[in-house]
Amino acid sequence: MTTTPLKTIYRPGTWESFQAIKTKEQRFLHYALNGTPVVFPVFGERKHLKKGVLLEKDINLIKQTDWCNQGYTVAPFLSDKELYNHLLVGIQGLVGNLLVTLAPELAALGPFQLSQYHHWVRRSEDLHSKVQEILFKGIPIDQLPIPKVLIENRISEMCGTRVSTNSGIINEMFMVRIVRPGSKDNNLPHRDVWLDVYRNSVNIYVPLAGSNALSSLSLIPESHLWDETVIEQGFSGEIDLNMIRPNPQVNEVLVFSPYLIHGGACNWNHDLTRVSLEMRFWPV
Repeated sequence: MTTTPLKTIYRPGTWESFQAIKTKEQRFLHYALNGTPVVFPVFGERKHLKKGVLLEKDINLIKQTDWCNQGYTVAPFLSDKELYNHLLVGIQGLVGNLLVTLAPELAALGPFQLSQYHHWVRRSEDLHSKVQEILFKGIPIDQLPIPKVLIENRISEMCGTRVSTNSGIINEMFMVRIVRPGSKDNNLPHRDVWLDVYRNSVNIYVPLAGSNALSSLSLIPESHLWDETVIEQGFSGEIDLNMIRPNPQVNEVLVFSPYLIHGGACNWNHDLTRVSLEMRFWPV
């Protein structure tokens, strides 16, 4: 029996659920990403999904949009590009300070750039794991480099209804996602709403560095309307899972339903780390 990293396609959850576990069972998830076949090992107990369309029971925050059937859209993000630059520089400073706090010797490398993160951690997988563990838990919203209300207002405008980062259930936070080139840092395809605390919400993905046609977040259009049994057929290989990358550009935002199958976004860049801002919003 060997110890193997767990990445589950059925129940994304706590950081610990992504850590090393002992298991005898190994499977492979097959899917296509922009037409390129991907095979990813999956370890751990297989959980079966119950029949039904989850979104039919919940609040659909995108139902008033003209993109409600596809489940996502890409649009301009902040009206003032300087605000976007302030957001980018602030998050770059946040990650750089975290690296130097965990490994003070890195200060000698000079100015930190998000797209070159992989070079800063290349000698220590343990350092990368520590960074990921901290970021995975989320960052308190008061550390967001720009006022959260600016983002809430923009996403409310796009959804046609008032939304907020305050769910009333979990702490308000934002995520900084880091995926190194040629790594398995990305999540496997999943639905966020397999965790009940993420139901009745809407997600955003904002590219900050290294996000392009080879690395940006992938999803399956219209899958937010799928019955759970269809998803299980996809995960077991009975039907094809065809993912695409909407690929938002600088100061654009990908807004999508957390009921969509998303993730599985391998970073196929040669020398760019992909870094993104990810947030969730709930009805006011």
